Amino acid sequence: YDGHLYLVTEDGFHVLDKDALGTYQPSAFGTKKSARVYVDKDARRAYVSGHANLLDVYDVSNASTPVLLDPGSVKNPYEEKSASAITARGGVVALAFGKAGVVVLDARDLANVQLAGMFETGDLASDIALKGKHALVADRFQGVQIVDASDPSAPARVGDCDTDTPAVRLALVGDDLFVLDGAEGLLVYDASAIR
Repeated sequence: YDGHLYLVTEDGFHVLDKDALGTYQPSAFGTKKSARVYVDKDARRAYVSGHANLLDVYDVSNASTPVLLDPGSVKNPYEEKSASAITARGGVVALAFGKAGVVVLDARDLANVQLAGMFETGDLASDIALKGKHALVADRFQGVQIVDASDPSAPARVGDCDTDTPAVRLALVGDDLFVLDGAEGLLVYDASAIR
């Protein structure tokens, strides 16, 4: 976002100017397996989820000098597992966590980031997006789960979108829900009724 690339490597969190990518040396950095980054451009925060820390929060107001705001105060309850996807809005962070389902963190007060709630989706939560008060979760053979996340401490399933074959990834653009389906390819659904 904002002409920058956000990257997590073995040496930590990096923000690269897209115009300087020609000088970037990928061999200089190890890859941090399974780390996920979500940039909330409105809040100017980057949320990073890795193995040991469930969440690190960075201020990216000045992209050339990101500042660690919360150094992983919430430890990962799943030890060796890491999130497969992360999204956030207004300091509420939602993570797709495979067979564990969805984990919701309240990061509105960075002095007190907390595990707010959890929701078991039924299969393998592999991707997540927010629309209004809802989280849309790609959940393999369960299709796309629609979860009411208005109360972060009590996320609850309120519906689903049956994809017939495995829902692997998803993206939300306005009211269009794009779902990468394991067998059918890219499917597009009207999500205008989800608020």
